[in-house]
Amino acid sequence: MKIIISCLTKFHAFNLAEQINKNKSLRCFYTSYAYQKNLIFRFFTKRIDKENIPKSKIRTNIIIAALVKTLNFDYFIVQIFDLWVSTMLRFQPKFDFFIGWSSMSLKSMKVAKSKGAIVILERGSSHILFQEKILRKEYKKFEKKFSINKKIIKKELAEYNQADFISIPSNFVKNTFIEYGVPENKLLLNHYGYSQFFKKQNFKKSDNIYRIVYLGTISIRKGLQYFFEAIEKLSIPKNKYEIHLVGSVDKEFISILNNFKLENCNFHGHKNHYELSDILSKFDIAVHPSLEEGMSMVTLQLLALGIPVIATTNTGAEDLIKDGFNGYIIDIRNSNQIKEKLEFLYNNEKALIEMKNNSLISFNNNFSWDDYGKRYIDNLTKIKR
Repeated sequence: MKIIISCLTKFHAFNLAEQINKNKSLRCFYTSYAYQKNLIFRFFTKRIDKENIPKSKIRTNIIIAALVKTLNFDYFIVQIFDLWVSTMLRFQPKFDFFIGWSSMSLKSMKVAKSKGAIVILERGSSHILFQEKILRKEYKKFEKKFSINKKIIKKELAEYNQADFISIPSNFVKNTFIEYGVPENKLLLNHYGYSQFFKKQNFKKSDNIYRIVYLGTISIRKGLQYFFEAIEKLSIPKNKYEIHLVGSVDKEFISILNNFKLENCNFHGHKNHYELSDILSKFDIAVHPSLEEGMSMVTLQLLALGIPVIATTNTGAEDLIKDGFNGYIIDIRNSNQIKEKLEFLYNNEKALIEMKNNSLISFNNNFSWDDYGKRYIDNLTKIKR
């Protein structure tokens, strides 16, 4: 098989490209910037890509990378990227599969199809209409506006139709696509993996403090408003627990933070991906109250470190967590459930220790990027037949 991958920014595209290359099927990988390829541009970004992808197979565009750095992710940039990739594809010899990320691949998909390739669309979040609806409703609660660019929505819907298959990471995402009329046989379900850099570190407690962590962006979409509500309701003595938040705070969320007392809360800001295992290993339990995301890689990372996770139904966590075994599945927008689970584990140390051990056990098989890659190749092999 000869496979071409296209993704404007990192997402999990580098992990996928590494896995496809291991199978000796990677023709080339189009992106805007790669650490191992663009030596000068390294000075303008903190991002380090450690995935093993031959430089000769990576195609980058520094002008587009600079636009992403200055203007962030918007319709204009994804259109330019899509146009660039579609132009490059016209000069490619025959290939079997084109894998492109949603919102940035419509032109490229059409060119790939014209050359006889099978097109796979990568969609990491829920169906875009589901995503737009649930987040617009949530933002309205705080008298804030939310909308996805109508041109992006139109383009994604066209990509869903144009794609031969859509690769998705969880049953939660699958259900949203079926809800909006996408045939189930068009969906390729394959949950993500966790990085080899996430390994349990030896950490011995010198006290009896109950340490709770949230990892990710602090934003409305991630449901932090319900986590903070739960914290204010906790009946655990104030000197017996700590709340740690690892991640940057969205500007839109700063005013919402002022609505909460935030006692015992420690904000650590954004941390380098490769430093996280050292930082996280001291925590007892994690909370992931997100309203919408396809499959939280944060959940994978935490479980791999032996940290049980309390996560909502809308995070893809139901594919990873067995309720009461290595974490808990809760409803979205439910601060009472967060409070109850946190208090139960505080008051039942034996259950907490058992759940920590179960988190490590549950990640012995099927959750690495290698496992993800094998499943991906298996899917493509079946399609090719």
